[in-house]
Amino acid sequence: MRAGSPLEAQISVVVGGGGDDFIIITETKKAQRICQSIVRCFARLAKKFYTVDDNKRGYILAKNRDGVKKKFALVSVSLAIVDCFENMTLNQISQLAAGTKKLAKSKPGNSFAQNRRTQT
Repeated sequence: MRAGSPLEAQISVVVGGGGDDFIIITETKKAQRICQSIVRCFARLAKKFYTVDDNKRGYILAKNRDGVKKKFALVSVSLAIVDCFENMTLNQISQLAAGTKKLAKSKPGNSFAQNRRTQT
């Protein structure tokens, strides 16, 4: 993210979540717009790391850990939007985030998913 970019103005806090996971804390009304911007930007930039043929096919051919040549999907980003409420525990938030991220990852390519739970 470029310093001073329109996307930066939408984000309150970015936290490393371990490995290749990151957490963005922002207002609910800004979440979808941020995800759309990240998905669009990631899709544009990721194409530059592949050949024209790889991009057309939608996968690369490479050897796996056992030395067997196989198809690997192009790199993608999956985002989860989780609404948190005052009475939620960290464990509840974590479980909700994991389920929502799983849903986003089940979609092909770059995607995001949002939980639809409401405060009870």
